Amino acid sequence: MIKGLIVTDLDGTLLDARGTYSEETRDYLRQLSSRGYLVVLASGRPYRSMRHLYDDLQCTGPLIAYNGGLVFHPKDPSFPRYEKRFDKEDVIHIWRQSLDCVDVYMAESETNLYVQGDGSGLFPYFPNKGIHLVEGDIVNILKEDPFTALFHEIEKEEGRLERICREHPNVLYRSWSNSNYSELALPNVHKGSALAYIMKTYGIRKEDVIAFGDASNDAEMLSEAGRPFAMKNARATWLKDLYPITKNAVDEDGVIVELKRLLTD
Repeated sequence: MIKGLIVTDLDGTLLDARGTYSEETRDYLRQLSSRGYLVVLASGRPYRSMRHLYDDLQCTGPLIAYNGGLVFHPKDPSFPRYEKRFDKEDVIHIWRQSLDCVDVYMAESETNLYVQGDGSGLFPYFPNKGIHLVEGDIVNILKEDPFTALFHEIEKEEGRLERICREHPNVLYRSWSNSNYSELALPNVHKGSALAYIMKTYGIRKEDVIAFGDASNDAEMLSEAGRPFAMKNARATWLKDLYPITKNAVDEDGVIVELKRLLTD
């Protein structure tokens, strides 16, 4: 029997600036899984850069990758897989229009990572190891519908790429906080829609869901949860106006401090 669902973003929420969490966090989340809670990791990352966390925490449920573009269960092939991809023609058209304002392009499927320019700044999140790397002109090398479309803008403050994206009704523009990186998103596809899919699949009620996030791409996920929390260190500070704030920041075990307070069974 599933006692409840705990869904957490990774970077800035569960993982600190070094990309780590404490032993206490690891041990407590393992305990929750053994006690019948589904601990769900949710990220814009691909599965290959989440797998070590999923295994280390001994998760027993599905996970959310690509900001909701992929939901699957690494340990249960019977779980109904959910995926949403970009139309490669939309991606290529945007790239063709943005050559004067973007110097790095990246897209990926589950088996191929397509890169034009210096993608090293994105490799910590979308590693070039464990996947087939294809380098060259995106217009020529992208042969399949990707899960991601990422950019490094030369002059982000000018808003040129965002204006280009607005001309394409099938995609949305999403900026990365405090950097020149940005990405495409699909309308109505986000961590929140992925969480709703998991809840429906397992028959989990909203009031039995606890969620944690720190960035704008966590907003829809928090809205789906009965007990949502914005991190004390939230980069999207407006989340703290909408949701309860964790007592502690990410580097002070903010997630498990709240879980220990809430889950006393």
